[in-house]
Amino acid sequence: MKVVGIIAEYNPLHNGHARQLRLLREDFGADGVIVCMSGDFTQRGVPAIVDKRTRAEMALLTGADLVLELPALFATGSAELFAGGAVSLFDALGCVSHLSFGMENADSAHVTALQTLAEKLLLVEDGEKEAFSEGGMPDAAEKTADGINADGINADRMSADRISAVYRESLRSYTRRGLSFPAARERALSETFSGMEEAEEKLLHSPNNLLAVEYVKALLRRKSEIQILPVQREGAPYHAETLPEASDAFSPNSGQRTNNAVFPNSGQGNNNATFLNSGQGKSSTVFFDSGRANPSATALRRALRQKDAASVSPYIPAEALSLLFRQNGDNFVFPDDFSAELAYRLTAERERGFAAYLDVSEELSDKIIKWLPRFTTASAFAEGLKSKDLTRTRIDRALLHILLGITKEAYGYAAKKKETPYARVLGLRRDSTLFPLLKRKAGLPVVCNPAKGLALLNEEWERALLHLDIRAAEIYGLALRKRCASAVAEELRAPVVTI
Repeated sequence: MKVVGIIAEYNPLHNGHARQLRLLREDFGADGVIVCMSGDFTQRGVPAIVDKRTRAEMALLTGADLVLELPALFATGSAELFAGGAVSLFDALGCVSHLSFGMENADSAHVTALQTLAEKLLLVEDGEKEAFSEGGMPDAAEKTADGINADGINADRMSADRISAVYRESLRSYTRRGLSFPAARERALSETFSGMEEAEEKLLHSPNNLLAVEYVKALLRRKSEIQILPVQREGAPYHAETLPEASDAFSPNSGQRTNNAVFPNSGQGNNNATFLNSGQGKSSTVFFDSGRANPSATALRRALRQKDAASVSPYIPAEALSLLFRQNGDNFVFPDDFSAELAYRLTAERERGFAAYLDVSEELSDKIIKWLPRFTTASAFAEGLKSKDLTRTRIDRALLHILLGITKEAYGYAAKKKETPYARVLGLRRDSTLFPLLKRKAGLPVVCNPAKGLALLNEEWERALLHLDIRAAEIYGLALRKRCASAVAEELRAPVVTI
């Protein structure tokens, strides 16, 4: 049985997402699709434009069978934490055979580079030599640690621990020089491995590709049997802020696969990319050949600020569009809707500082305290804190962790366990067989009702994680009530979305 997992935010769901869901069904032949979706707050440290239940309903209407919520700790974390939490959830379900994700470059060369780069990162971060596949990094366990030569560091001549130590020292050196973490990591990797392939460098220069690397790294770290199914992303760059011409928009039902598309066991072509620890040792790539433009989610969110359904309608499936505008756009939520709550939290806790919160260093805590008297709005405050070594996304994420009360202690428990402790169901299709299958096979509690779910969790840290999800939804609800002046479902007893 081919059950495909998708890790998503759907902020908002657009034609590209709908097309992925359709092609997984029609071309790949998926028997079911499970979406692991962020809740009311996202990985970039900002609120979702519409609430999680609305987005879950959009996913169900456009092809998903089941939508699970990624716990807020993981959903608002770094790319590594985000990917690790979602992959651990899919792994624990016991029924997911494939993981599908978007890439800016999904040809065989970049898919191969994806695995190689993930293996390198796993080595330098964990010191796990045995994570490398046959044909990957050569075995260096018996070789000397004196692997530095005039051309840089020769990883072939160093032990795994030594390679990891050299990388970490190089990373610290670049961050001390004021480089942001992504830039410092790229330079440290290049220095450690005496340069990088062009395809590997491309993977480090795009948010979608970076997440793909983290997904593969998480699968390798867990020695998961889940196979990868990369999807070629088309359209505007990830950060593009303007919509393309409406005449260039594509329908979720338009376009065909190119002749390069590869699907296992489909009888159409041969697999040409090998994936470590992936069951049959195969991966597949879905190519879109629409010749049409698809806007970035960033551009769609900017357009939605104007509450103009006509401007975004060419890019969003009709079912999703009707849900987006069922309250005439009054339900759209943006970062500055939390300005008062954030200002209160920062003011109330200023005396003790903020270094206990996830992603907040002592230096950033001091900077927040120093700049607090200048606070006007959440977005303006975050922009003022940005610097050469601290990206806006890192700042947004840190401030969100303060707002939601996500601490380093909470992260520590999750990191130690390396598991997502429950599967929170947001939505399901009544005619799907996946939910009964999930209940039979899942190796973790399946939570439909948070109030009852708390009783299913055995450890205090697990209950604390679910309480955090509940608190995040309640804080989001504060902004939603201000926006649309209507009742918001009580999170503890909110029903599962069913269609």
